[in-house]
Amino acid sequence: MKRTALYLSAALACLFSGQARAQSMDSVLVSVPESELPLLERNPRLDMLDLYNSQMEAKGENIFGGASYLTEKDDNYLRIRLTDVSEWELQRLTLDGDTLFVCIHSVSTPATGSTVRCYSKTWERDTSLRLRMPDFSDFWKPEADSLTAARRTSLRELLQESPVEIHWEHDAQHQPQLTFSLSVEGLSIEDRDDARRCLKPVTGPAAQFIVRTRP
Repeated sequence: MKRTALYLSAALACLFSGQARAQSMDSVLVSVPESELPLLERNPRLDMLDLYNSQMEAKGENIFGGASYLTEKDDNYLRIRLTDVSEWELQRLTLDGDTLFVCIHSVSTPATGSTVRCYSKTWERDTSLRLRMPDFSDFWKPEADSLTAARRTSLRELLQESPVEIHWEHDAQHQPQLTFSLSVEGLSIEDRDDARRCLKPVTGPAAQFIVRTRP
């Protein structure tokens, strides 16, 4: 297929060119290994890119027969809604002079928890990197109007084991930042509403949370 050949040619050119130009995110999406993005085979990824670049609804069929959607794309970032309950994000960034791909997979069941994986630019797992999670106290607001101390104490105990939802965001200079939030979707409506009044997200630059454990 002409389209497939075009993307493969672009990917090969980026891989083997002696120039320092970064690989396009279209080529990056095509090159993501199946182990990291198993729900989307190559052709649906190409369909998504074609539609997105044509400013159309960028959907592709996943392996379950449903539709996945490429919802955001720029020079270093991708976001895909895989299913009604899962989402995948990819951010390319530089850490200590190395180019990395950092992927976040978030699943809601109904509370949302996220898994983060770091890769080299050749898609090898970088096990020297770890994610430094915020402490529980970092999410907790010092005060919440109209909630009693006893209620706040009860909520704090209830939320100790809540999963953490993680997403990529970008500051005014379009630098990548990670945002962490305690997920409250698994709570009752009353507990959920009160918990939101006690909690705040934690946001900071990628280098604050992605740290190298060894040289």
